[in-house]
Amino acid sequence: MKVKILILLTSIYLAGCAAYKELKPEPEVSSIENGYIEIKDGGDNFELDKDKKYFMKFPAPSDKNFYLVINVDNKDLMKTYLTPYFDDGKGQIIKIEDESADPLKTCYYPVDNSVQNFYWVIESVQYDIILNMDYRYVPQWRYKFETKYARLQETLLNNTVDRVPYNGLGTTTKLADFDFGNEVTKTKEMTANLEKVQAELNEIESIFPASVLNTNDEAYQNYRNIKKQVEDELTFQKNYQAFVNVMDKEKVSRRNTAALDEAVPDILTLFQNKDAYDTNVFAETKKTILDRLPELVPYYEKKIADKRDTSPINLNTDELEKAYQAAGETVPGNVAELNKFVNNFNTQLQNLKNTEAELDAINESVRNQSEMPSNTYFSGIITKVGRLKYNMPKGNSSFGKYANYACSQKLSSDIQTLNYKFNRSLDGYRSADRIVPQLNEYKTNKQYSSMIRLLKQTPGVEFLTDTYKSLDKLSIDKQALEVRTAMNNANWAGAETELKSLHLDQNFLRPAVIGSQKAQTVKVLDDTLSSRVARISKQRAQKFVADNINTLSNVEALYSNTAFTPVYNRTFSSIGQADLEREQLVLNNELSYLKEQYFPSTAIKKLYADFVKNPDNDGVLKARAIAAHGDQYKGEDKQVKTWAAECNPWASKWITKAKDYRKLYALPVNASQSASNEYVFRLNIRIPSDAKFPTYDINVKLPKEVAKDAASEQWYRSITLNNDPIKNEGYYAITAPSASNNYECQITPVRMRKDEDNILEIRFNNPKFKVYEVSIMAQKPIIKKN
Repeated sequence: MKVKILILLTSIYLAGCAAYKELKPEPEVSSIENGYIEIKDGGDNFELDKDKKYFMKFPAPSDKNFYLVINVDNKDLMKTYLTPYFDDGKGQIIKIEDESADPLKTCYYPVDNSVQNFYWVIESVQYDIILNMDYRYVPQWRYKFETKYARLQETLLNNTVDRVPYNGLGTTTKLADFDFGNEVTKTKEMTANLEKVQAELNEIESIFPASVLNTNDEAYQNYRNIKKQVEDELTFQKNYQAFVNVMDKEKVSRRNTAALDEAVPDILTLFQNKDAYDTNVFAETKKTILDRLPELVPYYEKKIADKRDTSPINLNTDELEKAYQAAGETVPGNVAELNKFVNNFNTQLQNLKNTEAELDAINESVRNQSEMPSNTYFSGIITKVGRLKYNMPKGNSSFGKYANYACSQKLSSDIQTLNYKFNRSLDGYRSADRIVPQLNEYKTNKQYSSMIRLLKQTPGVEFLTDTYKSLDKLSIDKQALEVRTAMNNANWAGAETELKSLHLDQNFLRPAVIGSQKAQTVKVLDDTLSSRVARISKQRAQKFVADNINTLSNVEALYSNTAFTPVYNRTFSSIGQADLEREQLVLNNELSYLKEQYFPSTAIKKLYADFVKNPDNDGVLKARAIAAHGDQYKGEDKQVKTWAAECNPWASKWITKAKDYRKLYALPVNASQSASNEYVFRLNIRIPSDAKFPTYDINVKLPKEVAKDAASEQWYRSITLNNDPIKNEGYYAITAPSASNNYECQITPVRMRKDEDNILEIRFNNPKFKVYEVSIMAQKPIIKKN
């Protein structure tokens, strides 16, 4: 028992132990910026055990953009990280990146004052070690600058141009003493290196705290000094590069005017920035370059003479003229004349393009206007185009001695072509201005086909096709509406005529585009007309059936009613005559079904249910109606046929079993009630038998009204078997029905034809005009005494 308690207590103790042990330095860690401070456990270093886990709290700094710098021996023997959130290693750990490049000793982590504490976690220790460690809180800008300062100074020193030869130009040194190509390459490399230094300094400056600005902080002052030195050197190198670059190009371009031409923009820039150079430097440079510039005019004139198109003349003539001016020299006459031509040519060319673009924009706006124009719309367009044409460029009449150059001639030709384009546009707009009022009048009256016809018949207004493109759909929609209106008014012939007209219509502005939509509209209308004719035809027939389901008189005439024919027989269909005939055949078959199956079967079912429920309520009329419907029925429902036969006195009712009574109805056959109504009922006796001449007693149970006087007078008028009379004499015996035998009459013996129809017909007269129920049974003859 004691052992169990000990185990339990041990388990509880171990469960309560943390996975990480906290290291609590003495003195406590401070976030004040104060150089490196050792981490001590009192006076000693912390001892770390192999495979144990530890953590240490570091308070947040006083501001953002700080580094927590940690120097620790045996860094490679520990797995560590810094995190702003720590719950004994539970949950997700957010690790702060160690930005140190020293994997063996130093860590520095970017920290800020957004949390209360940071946690330096020792995740694992490979061996038992003594923790020899110090830390420092330092602003990031200071730490970055201090660690980079020496390197940045060295880079500045190594990338500073030697200015002695440059400053002595014209006195102690000559241009020929310079290797300009090498200077270009070397200076570009120096500038690139200094720009990197400048970028690093700007990055450090971006995280300066406000408290350090304009102070005597040593690091801050060092920063300002080196930044100023870098900026000054970069400014000098920019101007120096321009100088050596131009002089290098001048040297390379000797006996190569094309190369000299490429240098003209740089020469202009150099001359325009002359104040950036000492007098002696600029004087030497200017003299050398001005000696070369006269080569350019013949070179430019040759290129212009070879030009055959009207693209802009991209020569540095303008820069050349400005270079003379920037150098403080008089511009030579041939330079000024050439530059004037180039500027005039390019100006007229640009004017030509702008004018054509404006004309194209006007034409495009006319084509793309979303609404049909008003009566005065085109008068405004004509005015606008006329003003634009008036400002057309003049062509080679202003090109002086260069007027006969091929490019000048081509520009003049292009100007003339644009003039023709203006004339065509104006002619079209004047035609449009003339017909638009008529179009708008047609539009008011919804005469869309007339609008289309006028547009197609007027030459030069094809640009209106897009503007009036909606006419095609409006015309289709109007014609479709006429078809639908005729259908809604049950004007089937009119609907078909309008549909055919739409189907054949080719009067459209864009027949290829609208063709599929017209075809789809025609198809939908065609389908609608067919389905509506079919639906209304069937609805009319169904309503006729519903209205006449209880009709009891003149039933035969109902089947000659036009309700069972289509409301309209179509003569045209866009889908073709063969398909139209198939559709009409389907409709006629459906109407025939309603007439020959649905109507008679529905009437028979309804009337027969009423008939058997109360035969005395118009029973004779219902029975005759049922029989009349039965004569028209062409379906296969045996029950319906049976009910019709039950109500037809001339239809034989089958007896196929002996000793089973079969109920049937005796019905009057005279047209209307008389003093002595004639009743008939028929039987077809076909009882399977092995006898060669099967013989039966026929028992007939009669209503009391029919048989009550049978004792004093014969109740029937005739009885026949297969049209042969049966009389109560000789071979046959017919017993009289009476109250004593429950008004049952027996006919015996009745010999049947084996396996053939045996039609037994009984007729009687009665003053009543009603339905009588009779029961019949056939049985083998009973041998009677006496």
